[in-house]
Amino acid sequence: MKNNMILVLALLSLFGCKKDEVTEPAPCTECTMQVQVDTMVSPGSWKDANDYWHVPYNGYNYFTMEARMDDINDRYKVNDVPLVAVDWDSDYWVIFDSIGFKFKLFSPFGYVTGDGTRIPVGDTVITLRVNSQPTNIVGYVHSPNRSGGIETRYSTYTRKMILFTKDLIGDTAIIYTKGIWNTDIVGPKKEQFNYHCIIFEP
Repeated sequence: MKNNMILVLALLSLFGCKKDEVTEPAPCTECTMQVQVDTMVSPGSWKDANDYWHVPYNGYNYFTMEARMDDINDRYKVNDVPLVAVDWDSDYWVIFDSIGFKFKLFSPFGYVTGDGTRIPVGDTVITLRVNSQPTNIVGYVHSPNRSGGIETRYSTYTRKMILFTKDLIGDTAIIYTKGIWNTDIVGPKKEQFNYHCIIFEP
């Protein structure tokens, strides 16, 4: 009889108590991200009816893209820093056969401005021949240990510099982006993948 009572109590304790499941909230409501060329950095850039960005060369050897993400739930912020990220990649690679540096030349006996700034007496260019690895225009070098892409984190507004030299004029490239809401390993995660076609204009 005593053994039966213990068995009944054990069964009641197993089936009578239901553990409450804790569900984490969704990281965001819409989870959308807008990506575009920063026309302040590259004035004259425009998007055509086929969604191609036309970016003119401005002499800086880069242009900038900006991403604006929907805000993330406060549950996925640490000290008010959002656990978000944007992955950047492209289909365009370059190989540098040389790198040039331009230096100003100053004379110890040269002229200075009224505030003490030295005035250069000329300049010179030093060119280094290099055997470089293929470099992606979003800013990373190909390597067997790297799966690709580069990431910006911890801000719902982020900017990425994209390489644009004179050699690229007339070519096209595709910039790939992936927005990630909740980069933590705990809780649900949302992602948005997109691509952006670029035409390098003179």
